[in-house]
Amino acid sequence: MKRTPTYLFFFILWGFLLPNNGSAQEVEFGFNVDYGNFKMESFRNYQDYVQGASLSGITPKINDDFPAFFNYGISVGWLFSNGKAIGIKLGYQSTGGKTSYSDYSGDFLSEQLMSSTKMSFYGRTSLKSNPNLSFSVELGAMRSYLDLTESFRILDFQESTNFNLESDGLFSSMDIGYSISINEFFITPSLGYEFNFTNQVFHLKDNVDAKLELPTSDEAKPDWSGWRIGIEMKIKI
Repeated sequence: MKRTPTYLFFFILWGFLLPNNGSAQEVEFGFNVDYGNFKMESFRNYQDYVQGASLSGITPKINDDFPAFFNYGISVGWLFSNGKAIGIKLGYQSTGGKTSYSDYSGDFLSEQLMSSTKMSFYGRTSLKSNPNLSFSVELGAMRSYLDLTESFRILDFQESTNFNLESDGLFSSMDIGYSISINEFFITPSLGYEFNFTNQVFHLKDNVDAKLELPTSDEAKPDWSGWRIGIEMKIKI
């Protein structure tokens, strides 16, 4: 229930961006590339736990700590005469974590490869004082995927496990962009932030009751929240 005010805020804000008058004049198709960081607090805590466990006297090294990475998306929207636009976006993002150790007697690996696909509705409005400057909000759903691998080898003994899990959730994002027009093409650099509202605990793809449990006190949920800096290329028809 504590999330209700947040949901309400974004729905009201997105509703404000909807065209309340004017007619659709053009259709826009877009492709965007963003570079962003990700919160992923529960899985970062898990990496710290693995590193601090000192398995059999060894201390694994954190090689990848869910670093910032590129995200991609495509969109189609409708432009209105009052400077507003609405549309649909599809997106993809990925990151991962890796903790490992290796010497002459054996090796250890804990790897979490994570990705997500997104579908959202967006609303955008241009400032009357500067039509090139715009503010937009997205509301949508995402599905996250986790490829979890744990393995170790000591001399001739080796053991490995691998699980493919998923989690559904909701998200929203806000950004400010500045459009540069070249004939029918528009290039829009932007800066924004993505919020994750609710995400399920990761579970097996074919069994929602088989949930991942971490040895820490954290729930095994993805959190893609973070800053986004990007560029979008659009064509208007």
